[in-house]
Amino acid sequence: MNGVDTNKDYYDVLFLKRDCELGSVKKSYRKLSMKYHPDKNDSDEAEEKFGKINEAYEVLSHSEKRRYYDITSPYGNAYDYQSHTTHSRTDHSSKVNKDFQEKEKYFLKVDITRSVTISFEELYLGKPINVIYHRLMRCDDCSGYGSDPSGGIECAMCDGTGQSRFTLDGDINGKCSMCGGRKVISQSPCNTCGGKGTYEKKQVIKLDRLSRFSPGERYNQEYAKGGNYNKKKNLYGKFFLVIDVESDPKYKVDENNILHRKIDVHYKDAIKGNKIDYKHIDGKTYRIDLNTKTKDGDIIRLLSKGLKDGRARNDFHLHLNIIVDYSRV
Repeated sequence: MNGVDTNKDYYDVLFLKRDCELGSVKKSYRKLSMKYHPDKNDSDEAEEKFGKINEAYEVLSHSEKRRYYDITSPYGNAYDYQSHTTHSRTDHSSKVNKDFQEKEKYFLKVDITRSVTISFEELYLGKPINVIYHRLMRCDDCSGYGSDPSGGIECAMCDGTGQSRFTLDGDINGKCSMCGGRKVISQSPCNTCGGKGTYEKKQVIKLDRLSRFSPGERYNQEYAKGGNYNKKKNLYGKFFLVIDVESDPKYKVDENNILHRKIDVHYKDAIKGNKIDYKHIDGKTYRIDLNTKTKDGDIIRLLSKGLKDGRARNDFHLHLNIIVDYSRV
């Protein structure tokens, strides 16, 4: 018969005696599905267990399917529908189901933290940086339930009304927390998410305002609802971006956000007032005019060549260090 697997012990899945009545089937189903529904249980095996519970309930709550199962399955009730007697058969319902006793584990945290490091050159040039990460999103087609929204078996939690006296949040007369108000629970997985209720999405965050950062500092940014989808609480976690900005030993930044660097100048170039070339961090080479009065510690100011301050750049200060290079003496 379609939908009946005679190789599975449905009574054991629902912890039922084999001569139990329909009311006991529904009662056990409610209890187990409340415990292992993916919206309430984030353990690794919750979805698999919930599927087994639904499959067992669909068979044992259906009179024809249960009759067929009892007659043909070695795990059935061995009920003789001709003589209306039950033959003695070993009751496996007392057997401990190891799958249901496994310790619950959370396979994925709801909040996500990602760390990135910005080099001093990236900070100076101010080129936008893309931060890429992956997160779990709720499947909108099945509203995160993972089952085919088009139909299924009657929900035993609300008896097919779609309404529950108490919801997960304690609200009165809200939607049934088991079927989400759909009145049925489908055994077929959602085609969009494959029954998971979630799907993986690549997220891209663009950092294009690097001028607000400072070398050698660390920044924490929080993005609400940027984390993984939590099926149990029906909400999204947060995304935390930790930004480390590297400093460069060649450069110093003062309290006014002015960039400083010391460069070596040969004493012959200084006393003769020669022109020297300086290659800056922006990749360009600048010609610097010295004069005969140049001395150690003098500052050459390159206008608008420092760090960004808003839309404009501050000045850049070059500190001259007069040296003697004996290879040129």
